[in-house]
Amino acid sequence: MAVYERSSKLIECTSLFQGRCRWRNLYNIDQKDVIKESQQHVVANDENSSTVIFVGTFTSQDNIQS
Repeated sequence: MAVYERSSKLIECTSLFQGRCRWRNLYNIDQKDVIKESQQHVVANDENSSTVIFVGTFTSQDNIQS
């Protein structure tokens, strides 16, 4: 799980259902009409793999140096 505060969302990912994630309303996770589920497999779905979620902020005005 991860919190995306900017959009008031809770990101829930599971290895069930072939590794999908859902976005829920951060303040009321029971509201069924606000759940969005990924259509693609985005997290590992086997016992030997792991997944890390990173939520960050970026705007096109940010000056990124590599």
